[in-house]
Amino acid sequence: MSEHNTNEASEQAQSPAEGATPDEGAALANLEKRVQEKEEQLLRLHAEFENFKKRNNKERHDAVRFANQQIIKDLLTMLDNLDLAISHIPAGDEAYKAIRDGVEMTRKQFANLLEKYGLQEVPTDGEFDPNHHEAVMQEASPDHENNHIVAVLQKGYLLHDRVVRPAMVKVCKK
Repeated sequence: MSEHNTNEASEQAQSPAEGATPDEGAALANLEKRVQEKEEQLLRLHAEFENFKKRNNKERHDAVRFANQQIIKDLLTMLDNLDLAISHIPAGDEAYKAIRDGVEMTRKQFANLLEKYGLQEVPTDGEFDPNHHEAVMQEASPDHENNHIVAVLQKGYLLHDRVVRPAMVKVCKK
């Protein structure tokens, strides 16, 4: 007899809606709908959390990658001063050759060190790009196309594809 009761209970558990009243059926449908909504909510929360983790990882990666940005930006003044020193040493004079060579080697070593940490010069040949260049002057030039760079007044630099300092340029306007 207890076996018979167990079978009945399992049959009722398997199909609770078959012998249910309309109120019980509506309540069951409502519960199933709520369960489905909660499952969807759980999936959305899971996706949101995964996006949060990815965003957090990217932010941490960028924080490490660009941690030295300010010091590199400050060191650019020294690089500019080395370029300025080289430009003021007479090129053809043998008396200054050793000094010129020494300053050029120092500049090259310093630039290589900064490149090792992700610094690169902003390209300044060709068309003006407001994302990488700052136009400080305009000039009509028959030798250049409209909106192309005529001269570089100060070099610009990128750190891992992020502009640290835009290049200051003179642009052709016709």
